[in-house]
Amino acid sequence: MLSGISSRLAPSVDIRRIENARQFYDFACARWETTPPPPPYLRDVASCELAIATIRIKHKARPSQPLAAGHTMRFRRNRDAVFLPCTYDIRPIFEGRVTDAPERRDVMLAILIPPGNDQPAIFEVPASVYGLLVELDTWTDRAALGPMEGLGELISDLADHGLSR
Repeated sequence: MLSGISSRLAPSVDIRRIENARQFYDFACARWETTPPPPPYLRDVASCELAIATIRIKHKARPSQPLAAGHTMRFRRNRDAVFLPCTYDIRPIFEGRVTDAPERRDVMLAILIPPGNDQPAIFEVPASVYGLLVELDTWTDRAALGPMEGLGELISDLADHGLSR
C-alpha cells in the first residue's frame, strides 16, 4: 500500500518537531498524488498547519522588528509571511467557526504574525495583491511602479497588516 512512497522518505536527521512535521507533510502529499485525501480540503489544511508552525519557529528565533517611520519610498513583501494558494477557503477551520465543509473556491492566503501580535493570523488577499506581494522579493522603489491610483494607500495597508516592510 505504501510502496513507492516510503522509498522517498529518509530517516530524520533533525529531531526538531518542525522537521518531523515537514517529513509527515511530504509523506502525506506523496500519498495524495495517487489517492486524494478524504476530506478533499485536507491538503490545504495541512499546508496551512505547516506554514503556521514554520512561522511560529521563525518568530521565536527572531521577533519581528517595528517598521521605521517614513519608510514608504521603498518596500518589499514580508519575507517571514507565507503566501499560500488554496483550492478551499479553509479559514473558518482555523478561526473555530466551522459549520460545514469549507467552500470550494480558489483563495489566496497570507499567513503571518501581524505587527503587535504574537500569534499567526490568516488573511485572504485579492489575487492581484497576492501576485504583487509574491513578486516583491527585493526592495522596490515605489516610484518605479509608476503612477497608480491608490498605490500609497495599498502600501500603507499592507504594512499595517505586516504583509510588507
